[in-house]
Amino acid sequence: MEMTTAVTTDQQLNKETLILRFCFDNHVSPSDLDRLAGRLAQMEAVADQRTDTGNQHDYFPSY
Repeated sequence: MEMTTAVTTDQQLNKETLILRFCFDNHVSPSDLDRLAGRLAQMEAVADQRTDTGNQHDYFPSY
């Protein structure tokens, strides 16, 4: 995994911590996450194709 110098917000850090806790508690492996990332990418591609508004991912709610 490549590390960047981007600033992480508290909200993003909280979300990442939640995901990491879930993975740890449920014995989710890095290979499981890789597989899930591929599935998420496929779902986003389908949603992008359906919306095709030029504003990619505008169907996701922002919190």
